Formats: sequence, C-alpha cells, structure tokens
Amino acid sequence: MSDSRGFRRALLIPLFGALIAGSVAAPVGASPASCENPGTAGEFTQRPASELGFDAAALQQAVDFGTAKASTSIRVLRHGCLAASNVDGVADAIPFPLASSSKGVVALAVGRANTLGLLGLDDRVGQYIGGLDQEHADITVRQLLTQSSGLDFSWGADIAGYYTDAVQQTLHLPFVAEPGTKFAYGQTTVTVLTRIVQNAAGRDFQDFVQQELFGPLGIPRDHWVWVRDRSGDTIGAGGLAIRPGDMARLGQLMVQRGAWRDQTLIDSAYIDELSAPSPSNGGYGFLTWVNAGENFYSVNAPVSKYVSHPVWQNAPRDLYGFVGMLGQLIVVVPSRDLVIVRDGLTSYFDPADPSAGLTGESNPDLQEFLRLVVASIVDVPPPPYVGPSPHGSGGPLIDDPSQLVGFANPELIFDTIVGTGRAGTPGCNIVICNNELLPSSVAHLLGDAAAQIGNAAGASNRDAGR
Repeated sequence: MSDSRGFRRALLIPLFGALIAGSVAAPVGASPASCENPGTAGEFTQRPASELGFDAAALQQAVDFGTAKASTSIRVLRHGCLAASNVDGVADAIPFPLASSSKGVVALAVGRANTLGLLGLDDRVGQYIGGLDQEHADITVRQLLTQSSGLDFSWGADIAGYYTDAVQQTLHLPFVAEPGTKFAYGQTTVTVLTRIVQNAAGRDFQDFVQQELFGPLGIPRDHWVWVRDRSGDTIGAGGLAIRPGDMARLGQLMVQRGAWRDQTLIDSAYIDELSAPSPSNGGYGFLTWVNAGENFYSVNAPVSKYVSHPVWQNAPRDLYGFVGMLGQLIVVVPSRDLVIVRDGLTSYFDPADPSAGLTGESNPDLQEFLRLVVASIVDVPPPPYVGPSPHGSGGPLIDDPSQLVGFANPELIFDTIVGTGRAGTPGCNIVICNNELLPSSVAHLLGDAAAQIGNAAGASNRDAGR
C-alpha cells in the first residue's frame, strides 16, 4: 500500500506543476443508507459498502483493478455516501488536471447561468460577442454545447488560436457544415462559451464559477486552478485542475439533477438535456459523453468516426459523464444513484489503435473498470454483458493522408498566426493582439497562473495528510 501511495504522489506533483508550462447486501426491503451533501471542504460521509447495496468484496476488486490501471485517485459514491476509494491524503490534496473533463464543467457553468436567467440556450453568439458577420453571429449557445457549430476544425489551428485571441480566431473560421448538423470535437469553441458566460454575467468567468457554482458546492477557491489563454479568456476545453474530492461534488450535483442541499443550482431540465443524445451525435450531449444513443461519433483524432454501438456497451444506458484524456472521469448512473470519479494516467496502449489509450471514453481498461463497479451493485440487476469492451472508434488514426488536416491544417494555422485570410483576425497575430505585444501577454498569463498555483499549493501543503 505504501508503494502505491508513493507512486500516486510522485505522479501527481509534477503534473500539478506542469500546469504552468467480504460482505453481503442489505436485507431485501431494508431502506438503503443515504448521506447529506458535505459542507465546505468537508468529506463525503463514508458508509460500509454493504449498507449501500454493494457486494463489498466485488466493489473492492473493482477499485483495485482501477488502481492497477494507473489511477491516482478513485471514489465511488452511492446514495450520497462514499462507498469505496483509494484515498491518499497527499494525492487527494493536490488539484489534478482534468483535460477535456473541463468541458463538462463549462457545461455546468452554462447551466448555472441559464438557471439564473442570464442567458438562453438558443441565444445567438452575436448577442454576447460583437464584431461578427451575420453567419458567425447566428451560431447558438446550444450548438456550441453540442459541438455542432459547423466551423472547420483542426487541432493545430485551435492550438494556434490560444496564442492570439481564441474567441475571435474561432469566430472567423470558415464553415464546413450547417450549424447543428455535424459533430466536431472543437477546443476553442468551448472558450467561446466561457466568454459568453463572462459577458452575460458581467464578471470574470472564474469569479462567476466560484461564486455561483463551486462556492455553493463547498469547493474553496484554493482547491482549483484554471489557466487562461493569451487574451485572458479561461481555457474551457482543458485548462482546469481540481481536487478529486471536488470532482465527486460535481458528480453528486449531476446525479441530484442540479440540486445541492436546499438549493437548485442548475435546473433539472437542463441536466436532462446535458445528459441526452444530441441531434448530431448519439453519444454526446452538452459537452458530455452519454450512453443513451444507439451509436455515436468519436473524438476527432484526427477525424471523428462513426461507431455503430453505444459509447459504453456493458454499462447502463443512462450512464453519462465528463471524460478527459488518459481517463479523467466524472461519471454518474442515475438509475443506480451512483457517482464514479477517477483521475490518473493510463497503462493501456495498442500500437494498432493508439487513440484507445488516449481518449478516456474509449479505453478498454476504463470501460472494464466502470463495468466492474456497476456489476458490484446487488440490489439492481446488472446490464447485459455483451463481451470484452472494444475501443470506441478502432483502427489507425488515419485512413488516408487527406485526414492529416485534422491534426494540422496549414492554411488555418498560417491565417491564425499572421492574422490574414479566411481564419485570420484583423489586427491580431502572433506578435501583437488586442494592442498587446506577445511578451506582455505571456507575462500576464504566467502571472495569473503562478498566483493560482501558489494559492492552491499553499492549501495543498496545509491539507495534505489531514
């Protein structure tokens, strides 16, 4: 056990710094145990797994399996109680990078703003961001949430956008499809959402998140770090690092359909839409992977592929969650009142299918981990087992050389860096953007990141081993 803890500590500390660069079921008819939501910075109440409807030995085997697959932190909650974990006092006090699970947290922030009446899901982007042509101004909040803006996507161009003005760069990209009709796993499109929330709320996006979402959930400001891009916008696609216990709070909010203690933080109708298939992708809701669809489109790696089965074949069909690269998971199963959170790396690699180990929703080891957790519940029948979990998209990264533009479209990258052409933003390039030279922008960016990390590091030192 000490070796396992040491491994997790050694793994977490450099990743944190890298942000800057034997039992039986309860008797039939017995009421299941339940727990109140924790207070500020408190832990979820732990109950014996058997009291929560688990086969305790089977659940522990699932956690052990997950830990052996390079998980640094695992928590399993049912009925609001902590049923099992591999908690380490040091590792759990350090914010862990969520990668693309950050997208789902942006979706919750949009839901909070919607619940407060600050914005509507069918509002146009042009209502919150000026200077756009009519076609780009008419993209809706809903289309950004479902990754169906219709804009051209290339990983290289999106990354280049972070070095200029990601919002303006995104809203100058050419269209390749009618908005609302085609799924593309965009990155800077999510930053457009953080700008929309910021403008709708009249305050910095991160201030809004802390005051209106994290704060009411009992998540202190020094428990998380969210990095910004050159223009000062919060990187919604993958810039959040947060403590594992606070990941569980977000999952519990989801399984409670937006309610927390005596508050409705997010309207239940919004959670229902967030967790339902969208018209352009049966496996994707509002920046959230969902299991309700009969088929889905995968992450663009480099192109999105059609897959003719649900995202998680051996899991309940109402399972949904936030998924980040290498398996950062905040997953809920409403029919089981179940929350599963996991962070770490991956031990899975298939040279014939390299994206399987990178994309968390498609990793066979993580699919098996989720299956084992659900199967350890004894008071609800398990879903049918259809066989070993396959990788969601399968096969090589590219089927023909033309797909390489999904990684690096030279035209879009050049336009973004120089500030000209179809994807360029007038007056904004790699040297100067928003009337600020690159060195000054970088100094502001690093200063903000250093302040957040220093604040979180002090809290981690205070809380480690508590």
